[in-house]
Amino acid sequence: MNGAPNTIDRPNLNEIVSEHIRRQIFDGALEPGAKIVEEEIAQSLGTSRTPVKLALTGLAKDGLVELLPRRGAFVKRFSRTDIVELYEIRRTFEGLAGRFAARYAQECDIEKLCRLNDEYRSVAMRVPEAREKRDHIKRAKRIDLEFHRTILNATRNKHLANLTGLEVIEFLSFLHAEPKSLKTVYGGAYAEHGRIIEALGNHDEDLAEATLKAHIKRAIENLGAAGEAEQERTVRVLDTVGRDGRE
Repeated sequence: MNGAPNTIDRPNLNEIVSEHIRRQIFDGALEPGAKIVEEEIAQSLGTSRTPVKLALTGLAKDGLVELLPRRGAFVKRFSRTDIVELYEIRRTFEGLAGRFAARYAQECDIEKLCRLNDEYRSVAMRVPEAREKRDHIKRAKRIDLEFHRTILNATRNKHLANLTGLEVIEFLSFLHAEPKSLKTVYGGAYAEHGRIIEALGNHDEDLAEATLKAHIKRAIENLGAAGEAEQERTVRVLDTVGRDGRE
């Protein structure tokens, strides 16, 4: 195809375009509410706009994209209620995953979880400078995501992994609000990861399920706290504006 470096084969074109856009959403390159420019996607992949349109239609059915008449495609904005409901689903299924993982986890799984948690600790214990805070948060989320992926894989049950939805877990990892205190939130998660690893290593199914459910419950509580903090900031700003106006 004239040696074009970015040109991709036709048979898997739609899947590749769809996965490319999905990755941009999950990685934060396309944030909630951002417009998805078909021409830019097509150029970056060396294809026409037709497979991009088809991919966007599929992603709209998956609930990741909104197609607005005469305006184009946008990354869907999720309400806090939507996110909490997704977390509740995750809590139930990931608790079950913990039970199966405790039953079938092998030494290599436990070793990987310990290694990932050590990496997580190195992030949790360091307070980033303002200019690198975004990358710092992204790194922590990536490590956390791989930790939970490893637990799902340790179930040795592909059906459970599909039901739990690695994609939902991945999406939630990049969707929820920035924590108010990075060190407090990440330090707490590190400690909880350690308790999860201990339960899995001891093959304690009841404890593994309970610990994972408690871990996801705390994530829901942190989400609520982040929302309250944002509301407090908004009230303070409005109050300041009101005082300035009266003066």
